[in-house]
Amino acid sequence: MRVAHTVGMTTLTIANTETPTISSIVAANIRAEAARAGINQVKLGRMLNMTQSQVSRRWNGSLVWTLDEMGAVAQLLGVSVADLVTPPRGNSGRYTNPPAPYGTGGDWLPRQDSNLQPSD
Repeated sequence: MRVAHTVGMTTLTIANTETPTISSIVAANIRAEAARAGINQVKLGRMLNMTQSQVSRRWNGSLVWTLDEMGAVAQLLGVSVADLVTPPRGNSGRYTNPPAPYGTGGDWLPRQDSNLQPSD
């Protein structure tokens, strides 16, 4: 994404580094956790008493998930709200530079399954 600013008669175009926002992290984590649980938008909507369209707008980041909705989603998916607001770890290509309060830099690692078995 590029941002254009006009100063006098000159237009400057500045590249946005696309630092993830909390709402984009939450949306990405809900999509990932739902996929792990085999839950699609329709099914999640039924569980939350929402339409598929309402879930879709939150799913893709057009609307932000409220704290109450995040609590319900976390409970349904078997994760904590903290899991939903924590940036994914690992160099998956989506987030290359962690935002300041969440990390100190370097490659991010994939989130570990909280239910690891000895064979894992």
